[in-house]
Amino acid sequence: MSITIERYIQVVHPNRSKKLLRKWVRWSAAAFAWIAGTVYQMTAVIHTTDLIDGFCYGFVMWKSETTALIHSLWNFGSFYVIVLFLFVFCYGKILVVIRRQARVMAGHSGPGSSISQAQSSQI
Repeated sequence: MSITIERYIQVVHPNRSKKLLRKWVRWSAAAFAWIAGTVYQMTAVIHTTDLIDGFCYGFVMWKSETTALIHSLWNFGSFYVIVLFLFVFCYGKILVVIRRQARVMAGHSGPGSSISQAQSSQI
C-alpha cells in the first residue's frame, strides 16, 4: 500500500511529492509496514495458539466465537477491502492523469505535422 500511495503522490501531485516524500518518510513507511505486520501477527498468534497433546493449534483457540468473528471481519476488511480500494483508487487516478497528459502532448504536435503523419503511417 505504501508503494501505491507513493506512486499516486508522485504522479498526481508532483509538487507536493517534492516536499512530502523525503528519504526519512520512505524509510519510516517501510519500517512501519514491517513492525506493524509483525506486531499484529505475533499478538494474534500468542493469544490464539495452544499446545494440546503434543499438537500445536495456531489461530484456533479463540476466547469466544464473537471474538473470532470480529477478527475475521477486521482481517477481511483491512487486508482485502481497504487494500483493493486504495489500489483501484490510486492507480485509477494515475491512469486519468497520464491520459490527460498524453492528450495535451498530442495537441502540441498539431495536425499535419510530419511526426503525426509518420506515426499514423506506422499504425
